[in-house]
Amino acid sequence: MLYNFIYIFLIVKFILFLCFLYLYISHYNSNYSKPIYHEKVNIKNLQHLSFDYFLKNFSDIPIFVAKSKSNSIDMDGDVKKLNLTEYYNDIILKNNTDWYFKTEDEYDFLKLIGIKELVINEFSKIFDKNISNISRKQCSFWMGGKNSTTGWHTDIDDLSFLYVIQGKKKIQLIDPKYNANMYEKRIYTDGARWSNIDFKNIDYNKYPMFKNVEITSYILNEGDAVFIPSNWWHCVENLEDTIGITYKIYRTSYLYFTKLPEIIRKEEYKKKKYKIFNQLEIIKKILTKEEFEKYKQLFYS
Repeated sequence: MLYNFIYIFLIVKFILFLCFLYLYISHYNSNYSKPIYHEKVNIKNLQHLSFDYFLKNFSDIPIFVAKSKSNSIDMDGDVKKLNLTEYYNDIILKNNTDWYFKTEDEYDFLKLIGIKELVINEFSKIFDKNISNISRKQCSFWMGGKNSTTGWHTDIDDLSFLYVIQGKKKIQLIDPKYNANMYEKRIYTDGARWSNIDFKNIDYNKYPMFKNVEITSYILNEGDAVFIPSNWWHCVENLEDTIGITYKIYRTSYLYFTKLPEIIRKEEYKKKKYKIFNQLEIIKKILTKEEFEKYKQLFYS
């Protein structure tokens, strides 16, 4: 009886190992280990999402814009509430590159204005092909003036595609094998790491190991996209007034190979006394109590 139990236990253990191995190989498939440039994707049903469209339909919608330098962390600093018309007229048209309208995670602008599902459905038609075990999909929205930037950082998002709807972007990417050369900031942000290096004004005396990294660069015109592999460092600059969307696909294996290690990383950073970033708390400080409760209802509905 005991031998039968041991035999069954070993068989089950072996089957579980094979399942784990299959998920591991699927998750780290070589097709998704390097950046991929997609020229002229031109998603027809998203072409209308221009500056004119948002100003015409959502001009009075309150938005949160973050002070964004080429070595700063999104939403970790000065944040102010404007409406879209004010942002466009007072920030973009006046070439004020210090402020950038970026929305993701707890701040989901496309969901708040009711077009998120449309956007995701259109991306799905293009990028979901040959991808199995999809558990969920997400997207981020970027609207910035010429020369506005996002500094060096990594994301743990599973499969991530940056797409330009209007304007032009430059993106630079660095393999995570150069993590030690990137001088990470002492801050925890959920799913991301940030570098101290200012990619517009690199101080090689302060960050000498950055000289040894290899950088891959792409120019994204309207209708172009790039696949950003998980954990690759990247920074972005708008070469024109630009609207972009990042489409994200999460497979079932993401939970085991990415999300669980991220929970462990957070606890390690807490022990090291890193600053813990909370975007929702930043938004809460800007809004009245009533506005914040309404915002939470819209976001979590």
